[in-house]
Amino acid sequence: MQLMAGKLKILKENGIMTLCNENGNPIQLRGMSTHGLQWYPEIINHNAFAALSSDWVECNSTCDVCR
Repeated sequence: MQLMAGKLKILKENGIMTLCNENGNPIQLRGMSTHGLQWYPEIINHNAFAALSSDWVECNSTCDVCR
């Protein structure tokens, strides 16, 4: 099940700037950056990405951002 946050915004909550969904509820984006992986070919393999996929499924989450 994919949840949509709508238009994201930054709100001040208890004096802390917080990423929130369009309803003003705090949210957390999960993801990874693929920038620079070409310099570390030893970590680019099926097992590495399978582990990430498994971790996101186990914590009942998805990858929201992949750069």
